[in-house]
Formats: sequence, C-alpha cells, structure tokens
Amino acid sequence: MIAVVGAGLMGAATAWQLARRGHRVTLIEAYDIGHRHGSSHGSSRIFRRAYADPFYVRLTGQAYERWRELEHDRSTPLLRTTGGLDMGEDRDTGAIAGLLAAAGVPHELLAPEDASERWPYLRITGPVLCHPDAGTVDADLTVAACVRRAIEHGARAVVGTRVTGIDIRGSGDVLLRTDDGHEILADTVVIAAGAWLPDLQLPVPLPPLTVTRQQVFHFRQRDPSVRWPTLIWDGELHLYGLPSGSDGGPLPAMKVAEHDAGTRTTARTRDKVVDPTSRTRVSGFVRDRLPGLDPDPVTAATCLYTTTPDEDFVLDRHGPFVVVSPCSGHGARFAPLIGAMATDLATDLAADLATGRAEAHPRFRLDRPGQDAAVAEHPEQTADSPDSPEPDDRALERVIAVRAREYRQAVGLSVGEMAQRVGISKAMLSKIENAQTACSLTTLSRLARGLDVPVTALPRGMDDEREAVFVPAGHGALIVRRGTRVGHEYARLGSLRGAHKRMDALLVTLTEQSEVFPLFQHAGTEIIYMLEGVMVYGHGKSSYTLHPGDAHLDGEAPPGPERLVELPIPFLTVTAFGDSPRH
Repeated sequence: MIAVVGAGLMGAATAWQLARRGHRVTLIEAYDIGHRHGSSHGSSRIFRRAYADPFYVRLTGQAYERWRELEHDRSTPLLRTTGGLDMGEDRDTGAIAGLLAAAGVPHELLAPEDASERWPYLRITGPVLCHPDAGTVDADLTVAACVRRAIEHGARAVVGTRVTGIDIRGSGDVLLRTDDGHEILADTVVIAAGAWLPDLQLPVPLPPLTVTRQQVFHFRQRDPSVRWPTLIWDGELHLYGLPSGSDGGPLPAMKVAEHDAGTRTTARTRDKVVDPTSRTRVSGFVRDRLPGLDPDPVTAATCLYTTTPDEDFVLDRHGPFVVVSPCSGHGARFAPLIGAMATDLATDLAADLATGRAEAHPRFRLDRPGQDAAVAEHPEQTADSPDSPEPDDRALERVIAVRAREYRQAVGLSVGEMAQRVGISKAMLSKIENAQTACSLTTLSRLARGLDVPVTALPRGMDDEREAVFVPAGHGALIVRRGTRVGHEYARLGSLRGAHKRMDALLVTLTEQSEVFPLFQHAGTEIIYMLEGVMVYGHGKSSYTLHPGDAHLDGEAPPGPERLVELPIPFLTVTAFGDSPRH
C-alpha cells in the first residue's frame, strides 16, 4: 500500500495518479479537503510558459498536457486560457522570447506604444512579451477533482487526521502513527506536506527550507467587461497579477501580489494577519501601473510559500519515502505533472537502468549541489542562566541582505542585471536582499564573485550587541565557594552568559586566615592577575611564583595556590566556559 501524507495540490494529484494506475492508496489529510491553512487554496493560480530558464519552459509544456488529461478524466474545466504579459525594467523580455521561440511556444514581443494600444488599461513604458497560452488554474477545484477521482478509482481518504509519528520497521515498510491513536502500515510513503514538511522530523536529509507567509490582494476592475491577461512584473517590486475568480467577490477583479516579500514563519506558528506595508506597496503599484483597476483592494488573504535556496522543487525518493514538496511559490501550475512524476518515483517507473531504482531529475534531488544543509541551533535556557538571550535566527540573513544591496547599488546594477551576472534568478536575489531566505554557501560565493568582493565581506557586521556588566568599586557580591571556609574571600564582579559561552569574573582575597587551597580541576579557561602580595601557584606538575602585575593563564589541569608568601593576596580571576556538551 502507498500512503500519501497531505492532500494539497501535490498530494491530491499524486493520489489521483496512483489510484488511476491501479495502486492501493491511502490519502491522509490533517484538515478538511480544500482547507485554507497552507499553499493550495483559492480560485486562481497562474499558468504560464514564460520562464527565463529553458528547463521550466519545457516543463510547462509537459504540465499543459497533464492538465488536459486531468480535465478529461474529471470532465471538468480547470485551466482557463487568458494570455499573459511579462514586463518591467528588470524583466529580460528579449531573452525569454528567445527561449519561447526555441521551444516553439507562440509569443509576441511588443514595443511600448503597440502594447499600450492593445491593453489601454495598463500604463506601459517598456517592451512587453505576450504569450497566448498563459492562463489561470482553479486550485480549489483541482484539489477537489483529484481527491474525488482518486476515491472513485479506489483510494481511501483519511481526513481530519494528523500524522504524528513515522517509524521504519525492520522489514522496510513504514508505520505511520496518527493523532487519533491509529496506525497505518505502508510500503511506500509519499510526503506532500508543504510547509509542514520541516516539522515531520523525517529520517530524510532535507535541503534548507524557508517558510514565508505571503499576502495577496484583489482589486476590482473599473470595466467589468474587460478580459484581463495574467501579468508578471519585474522591477524594484516583483509582482504578479491574474484574474481573481471567485476569491475576488461577485464582480470581476484581479489578484495582485508580491512574489518575494513574505514574512518568515512556520506552518504551526503562522498567523493570517495581512502585512499592511505589502498592502501599501501593492496598492501603490496598482495606482501607478494598472489604472484599469480600483487601487483599493476589496479583499485580501494569506498563504504559505515553502522555498528552497535555488527555488527548484524537491521531488525525490529516499528509501521508502518520496518527498514531493515544496514548490518554492511556483508549483501550482505543475500540479498534475508533479503528481505523475511522484507516482513514477513511488512505483519505480522512473528507475535507473543500472540500479533498478527510481531516479529523480537532478534539478529536484534532495542532495543536489548548492543545497547546503541548514543546521539551526536553538540553545535552551538552563537553570544557572535563566536570562540568557534568545539567539537571533535571522541576524545573518539581515546582514547579508544589507551588504548585498549596498555593494550592488555601489556598482550601479539593477537587481536583474546583478542576478544575470551572478547566475541566479531575480526573485532569488530579491529574497536575499530582503532577508527572506537563507543563502547557501554556493550562492554566497557566486554573489561575492559577481560583486567582486571577498566572501567575508557579505556577512561583515554580523557581530551582535553583547551583554555588558558594570560593577562599581566595593559592590561585588560576596559569594560562598569551597574556599571561603578557610579564609578565601570571593567577590563576584559579574557574569556574562549567552547562547554559546559563559564568563565569570571574581576578586579573590587570601589573608592570614587562609589555608593552602587544595588543587582542584575545573572546566573552562582561567586567567589570574595578581594585584598585591606574593604566592606560589601550582598548575598540574608545574609551580609559578606570582608577584603583583603577573598573570597566569591555565587550561583545565588542576590549578591552585601552593604557598602564600606575602599577605594579603588579592587577585583577579576570569574564567571562560565554552559550549556545554548537548545530550
């Protein structure tokens, strides 16, 4: 039996493909079918052929055929053709037109005046690429159609049930535990959990994944009779637009949103509050560039993106698991194709002739080059350091964002020009400059070469503000330690504690009442600075006579005073402790 975890667009499409090929399938969904908590809801998503990457131009052609296949199987129209326009100062319409021509995709490249005459409800100031095969797909109807047809083909759907545990048994099959106490045994498990993927703790090496909360806005058409095309705009803002469908209300509207300005979150902690700054930017763009729309949105909504560093998909097999998400904010248009590719992986129909096992496309592999593993440490506060500051998980991204933007602007390049020089997408560079994604080491190296700066220049300034302690003279806290009972007085001058270190500063005074302190071994590295008096100080098998102004730095061999020569002996001791072992 093949279990599919997640009934969004990718999971539903995979369940449909598996069931129609005659496989036993169990589809598991934590919410209701068609829920609005993830990335697969809504009445409109863009379908387009125009990519600045020949790989995706070819892939959209294959996806188009799979959409028609799904429509035929369901007898329901899902893909509506509207035509699409690409424009904006950073959109290389000429290069994209060349890729479409090479793939045999119908298109036109229009001068601004010609485009303005054809679409008078847009303010056009640069070249426009038009390709008539673009359109919209209804995500809600697609999920419903795939799930219904999967069930009609014999699949079992378990709805309102969350997978809480995953174990690989000795026989190689997988035991899924659910929050209602049931267990499901599967030979193969397809994971299509979208933004919930990082939380599943799969025994699978995942690439770095960034989950962001996105917002979309719907603007009413001033002329309801106009049939609007889809829109892609690349400039200082990176936006898309498409007919809203039912999400925009009873009157015709356009959905307009930023592609790369989401707020980092998780599937568990996200809220559905629309970012007012995004509303202001998008409304300003509509007012300036789309005069055929009322610039005040009639409604707004949020969804989730789950993005890889290179914005390619993750679609690969690892043991009994097939990972079918995320899709980096542009996967909806490929849903039926991804379902077919995932089915091939789950059933070994994409088998390599040498190994006999399913092989993913190199662009979609879990271990593809450039996907440096993201290891995030979240130290827990301990009883002896209750006030340890929480680490800033996004500090590095913010520093790199500022430096990358400064260096790019210093050489006078636009986002599009720099992205082309570096060899990454404009959307990816924009995300880096807005601290919306973790930059892999490979991408960081490319960026540094493109900017002609050392790699170390990009994270420069990463040093966080550090805690400081000021103790006025005579105000050190007297503390009880082992030596106090034999005439050793300790005054704590201060203690610094952070995510990866601890430092203690003490003023120790040895007097006539002091006994020779037995040698003991402590953790950390200690420096002693003599203020007055003279003593013989032992460290391991060595002895040192310390006078005022002398310093002694020790590691972790047993240290301590062996002979008190001239009293009193006040000395400063500072001990630094590194990371504690984690268990």
